[in-house]
Amino acid sequence: MSYDGFMVHGIVWELNKKFQNAQVQKIYQVARADILFILRLQKEQYKLLISANSNEPRIYLTSASFARPTTPPLFCTILRKHLTKARITAIRQIKFDRIIELDFVACNNLGDQEKLTLIIELMGRCSN
Repeated sequence: MSYDGFMVHGIVWELNKKFQNAQVQKIYQVARADILFILRLQKEQYKLLISANSNEPRIYLTSASFARPTTPPLFCTILRKHLTKARITAIRQIKFDRIIELDFVACNNLGDQEKLTLIIELMGRCSN
């Protein structure tokens, strides 16, 4: 099912309501274009799958298990470096488009808090 602006609006509203202040526990790149975030919120774990697959770009909660590569790809390593133990502060949509921003607060190497934003474009063949 393809996402349009209204579908993304509903998803963002639900995710923002549910995962406000959730902590990123682990990050896996389970496929070339799929990232799995393991989130912790009030002693419960959730799996948030973000896919930039050209045929089916999507973002959703899942309970499925995925095979994890033995060596993480570079993009996954960078996400882990910056977002592991970060807290989600907001999830928002840009102008009813299929663009989602996830805002995080994380500690950098010096122990200072910094605000980070992960931008997801669910645009089909042009997904990022």
